Amino acid sequence: MRRLLNLGLGLAFGLLQIDAVALAGSDSHYQDTLIGERAAGMGGAFTAISDEGTGAFYNPAGIARARADLIQVSMSAFRLRQKEILVADICGRQVNNDHGSFLSFPAALGFVKLVESGAVKHAIGLTLAVPASDKIAFASSESAIECRFVNLDFGQSEFRVERIIEGGMTYALALSPRLSLGLGLAFQVRSLSSTQLSIAVGTSPDGDRAQISATGSVLESNVWSSFLRLGALYEPADGLAIGVAVVTPTVRLYSHGRLDLLAGGSLFETNEPLPSGNASALLLDDADFYFATPWSIALGAVIRPTERLTLAHDVRIHLPIAGYRMVASPELSPEESPLAMRSLVVNVNLGASYVLNAAWELRAGFFTNLSAVPPDQLESVWIAEHLDLFGVTLGASLIADERSSLGAALQMQMGRGEALSAVLDTEGGAAELVRSPVEEVSLILYVGGRYDLR
Repeated sequence: MRRLLNLGLGLAFGLLQIDAVALAGSDSHYQDTLIGERAAGMGGAFTAISDEGTGAFYNPAGIARARADLIQVSMSAFRLRQKEILVADICGRQVNNDHGSFLSFPAALGFVKLVESGAVKHAIGLTLAVPASDKIAFASSESAIECRFVNLDFGQSEFRVERIIEGGMTYALALSPRLSLGLGLAFQVRSLSSTQLSIAVGTSPDGDRAQISATGSVLESNVWSSFLRLGALYEPADGLAIGVAVVTPTVRLYSHGRLDLLAGGSLFETNEPLPSGNASALLLDDADFYFATPWSIALGAVIRPTERLTLAHDVRIHLPIAGYRMVASPELSPEESPLAMRSLVVNVNLGASYVLNAAWELRAGFFTNLSAVPPDQLESVWIAEHLDLFGVTLGASLIADERSSLGAALQMQMGRGEALSAVLDTEGGAAELVRSPVEEVSLILYVGGRYDLR
């Protein structure tokens, strides 16, 4: 009878652990969303260009190269994603979580104001961007799962909304027609909300004994941070530009959150009233959350072999982060807090644009979006998957007149990796976490435009 109860609790606890550590998915990748429809069409290879309203996101020095006062809006971005994960293997019955979602959100808003003082050109920029946004709703149930000494019914539901919003001001100075420097102060708001419930109901083969076990979690957090962007852009010769941009780690200004973990189980005779069972709860209404980001360095180069053709290449280096605890509370010991760490990531961006005629400009690009989760530490860190992604982009702009243009870009990402799944151990009555394949394909459509205010 005790093994029967352990079986249900082990399964529910194993799946709760997977759901808990799978949060904060935006921390595992650095290029989920490319800001600005023009940069997105070129695969994000924009460090040595960045001469538009949202260019400060890539290199703050670039806004000093803008030709006029600009306002740029990426009106909306629509994301369609399909992601297949093996949640659990229960006595040979596989439970899959197909994360199909359709999500829309505002992508970016940028403004640049040029100020000329003699031979020196200054620029002031304002940027508001959503570099990461995710929404997942999932529910599944399995009935009449036959194990060696128990028949199981199982159900699970999950709902999660995660979003990062960045905004800031940038100042850039064109020291000469070929050299400009820029500095930006940005603020970031990271919000995360998640609820999860897992229920397992088991009966003995003869139907005389039964058990009910359930686990649930509620997580809400808001973290306010600030960081700096520094950049330089240099044109050593006509048709050649080199850019460098450095982003500092975030400094936490304020955080507040809630973390509730619930678990309970009861073993009883089916012909008797349901007795009280084992239950536990962790209710943290004053939890502080930490989301660290590393130093990052972007190096870019642009070559213009003709007046119509532009070729761009970026290398983005994100430094590692040592392990740190993500949740702090007087009621939570450091050993009980989830551990987070990030490995060194080097991403590559390639892009090209071609001016077809006076009205149309075409773009294409390629980029990598590699996982920052150390693959050898998958079982011990906060994010329970290691997924390397690769993306291709296509874009075009319609030049309406000398002062305005409209553009669109399509981004497709795909990749394969490993994620944690729960496998039910019928002999020991416990759920073991194992690695299983995970695949993801997503499409993002950008629509936007820019307007010359002068």
